[in-house]
Parts: sequence; structure tokens; C-alpha cells
Amino acid sequence: MGLWSRITSWFGPRSFPPLEAPGWRVLRHLSLDEIFVAWAQREGGDLAGMWTACPRADWLITLSASVGVERRAVFEAVSDCVEQAPRAGGDHAHRAALAAAERWLERQCDAGQLGGTLARFIDEVLDSHPELSRARVARHAPVGRRYPEERISADLAERNVLLQMAGLVRRRISFEDVRDAIWGAQAGDAPYR
Repeated sequence: MGLWSRITSWFGPRSFPPLEAPGWRVLRHLSLDEIFVAWAQREGGDLAGMWTACPRADWLITLSASVGVERRAVFEAVSDCVEQAPRAGGDHAHRAALAAAERWLERQCDAGQLGGTLARFIDEVLDSHPELSRARVARHAPVGRRYPEERISADLAERNVLLQMAGLVRRRISFEDVRDAIWGAQAGDAPYR
């Protein structure tokens, strides 16, 4: 028996952080992606502020799916992201993301798989879109060959696509939906009480 198992057997499972706790503590408690947790820790603030400022749709989807937001709302948010994303190159990433959303709706994949598929989809969109891919190449060029205007262009173009997708998720799933899934239900009904 490991140390954490012994501690929880003595004291019971760790309690869920309160609503006013820093957002990163809630994310860490949910065992979400460490990059997401680190971003939230740098941003500071509570979960509501983190939800509003989050720049990545895949993080918002993973959080929503992890806490038990209605499956139909999560499915529709992913579908909106896929349908509104810039299309360039092949259609494989779009089909894979939609298939993952359908599997989520049918309870055939978990929140981590859904978020991971959406993250790969977003990366492929950023890599395959002509304007964004040129800008990414400029950003990663050796320092002597990097032009500041191209780097700024790369950052802005990528940020605009990411923020557009995150906005689509927030349009379908409100923070109140997430809050209610975590703290709003009665103690026996909430998945994270």
C-alpha cells in the first residue's frame, strides 16, 4: 500500500477545493494536464476568471467533460470548433475530432481522450493553415534569420485562431455549467464532492 493510499485510508479522500479556491488548485485536484495547471497558476485568480481567460478550446473541453457537464453541450462545443476551424490540407483531423465527439456522446471515450483528440486537431489546423504555418516557420527560424514582424504576425495569427475556438466553447458551455457540475449538486450527486 502506497503512502497516499495509507493517508486516505486514515483520513478519508481529500476534499474538493472550495469555489473561491485558486483555479489552478481545482485543475490540479481534477488531475488535468500540467501545462493547463501551470498556465492557470501563472494567470492566478479563481476558476471563473480562469474560464474566461483560457486561450485553448481543448483545455476548456477537457475541464467540462471531466466535471460532468452535460454530454450534449460538450459534443456541440467540439462540433462548433471543428466546423468553424480554418480548413487547409487534408480533412483527417476534422473527421477524427468529430468522431471523438461522437464517441464521447455515446460514452465510448473519456474526457482525456476527447481533449487529446481536440488538441491534436488544433495543432494540425495551426500546422496546415498556409498563413499560420508560414508564421510558425518564421517564429522557429534561427535568431539571425528571424524577422520581428513575422514573429509578431505568427503570434497574433495563432492566438486569434486559438481564441476563436475557445470562444466557441464558451458560447456553448458557460462557467455556470461547469460550476454547477462541480459544486452545485447535492453532496451525493456531484461527481467531485
